[in-house]
Amino acid sequence: MAFLIFAIMGSPVAVAASAQPPATADRPGCAELARSDLSKLRDAPAIILSARLVKPAAGVPNYCEVKGYGWRNVEFRVRFPIERWNGKLVVFGTGGQAGSIDVDDPVIRDSRTGAALRKGYATAEHNGGHLSGGLDAQWSYDNESALLDYGFRAPHVAGLVAREIVRRAFNSPAVRVYYSGCSNGGREALQMAQKYPYEYDGIIAAAPSLFWSDQFVALGWAGRRFAGPNPVLNDAALRTLHAAVIAQCDHLDGRRDAILEDPRRCRPDLAKIACQAKAESGCLTQDQIRVAQEIYDGPRTPEGKVIASSSAMPGSELTWSTFSIVGPYSDSVMRFQTFTPPAGPDFVPDENQLADYVRRAGASDAIIAATNPDLRRFKANGGKLLSFMGWSDAIGGIAATIDYYRTVERLMGGRKDTQDFYRLFMIPGMNHCTGGDGAYDVDWLDILDAWVSRDVAPDVVRAVHPDADGKPVFSREIKPFVD
Repeated sequence: MAFLIFAIMGSPVAVAASAQPPATADRPGCAELARSDLSKLRDAPAIILSARLVKPAAGVPNYCEVKGYGWRNVEFRVRFPIERWNGKLVVFGTGGQAGSIDVDDPVIRDSRTGAALRKGYATAEHNGGHLSGGLDAQWSYDNESALLDYGFRAPHVAGLVAREIVRRAFNSPAVRVYYSGCSNGGREALQMAQKYPYEYDGIIAAAPSLFWSDQFVALGWAGRRFAGPNPVLNDAALRTLHAAVIAQCDHLDGRRDAILEDPRRCRPDLAKIACQAKAESGCLTQDQIRVAQEIYDGPRTPEGKVIASSSAMPGSELTWSTFSIVGPYSDSVMRFQTFTPPAGPDFVPDENQLADYVRRAGASDAIIAATNPDLRRFKANGGKLLSFMGWSDAIGGIAATIDYYRTVERLMGGRKDTQDFYRLFMIPGMNHCTGGDGAYDVDWLDILDAWVSRDVAPDVVRAVHPDADGKPVFSREIKPFVD
């Protein structure tokens, strides 16, 4: 513990307490927060290990950074601007298997906390309730309490602790509290709406990994088709495949921009790019065509029944090499999280047993999956939910996200009663969480805040494709998803 405290307190950007703005009778100074007793905080007893004033560069305002642990092993970091706090708090979700809070430097251009601090928000992050590498699930092996933290308790605890720290810092509670996350963080965001509907005024759930076992069965299956140094679909083949898909389907949305507005409308004829005679480039072999069609279709039974949904839509081909990374990650999830009791480190997935794996995953899905469509309490409390996902997100679970939205729509009584509080945006040409050939950069936090604070519903959002310096190259208007 002494080493941990030294590592946290010994940063060269920390400044002496005497350099901080003086405390007032009704507001403690930043360093004084380190002495705050949070041991009796309801549902989230915590200990603060450090509080320091940070003077960053790159236009980020001076902020106070508070670190500590909440029950049981939820590491948290809360930041808030020393001056001009806007009265609001945003809690950011994790990614992958979580395990760390040290992933976001506010001075980096694409930093989510930096952007929020510039707007005057207080921010909070957490580690998902454990310490680990981001793509290794072994931490959860026979560790049910940590799995509960990861599943839903850690973001709940982090939010409660952050609220209390901000309240003590400003002698006033936050007037709005938001949760924002992508991928696993998007799953956490949906868990907050489903399990803690009274805690957040607004939620951003991006590319949520909500159908847990289904998604990882599909990703592990796809990963095995890209394993090793010489996959059947190498980079050259993926470029050929993608070019053919765009050539065949780009016209379907009425604009030729090499981006598919709705790739579900695209049915590429791969026979048209089959190699003829002795051709070796600009075409696909029969093996390559077979694997490409398998990736589009996802794992199926010998009778053709879908086992788990593929997220690899036409137009996403240039991202498929990512399967070589998420495949081993998925195998780790299968070994240590999918089954009860866990399969263990020696488990090797058998492709003939995939349907059985999905059936056996009920216990872990009950903890981790975020599939409950009953958002009536969240809506009744005035909550607003923004969800978005890229049509070129080959790993995020497009079918699951759309199916979840449809299910909520049915339960809530129709589109109008759903879109009063929950809107899904599908982004053409966007990859997992960000990036891609399309226009994908949107200030979702501003949009959510306008909806919550001023009842300005997002009937359309303007997305921008930035260059390497962050300057806009082109834009696209995107409307909420309807089917």
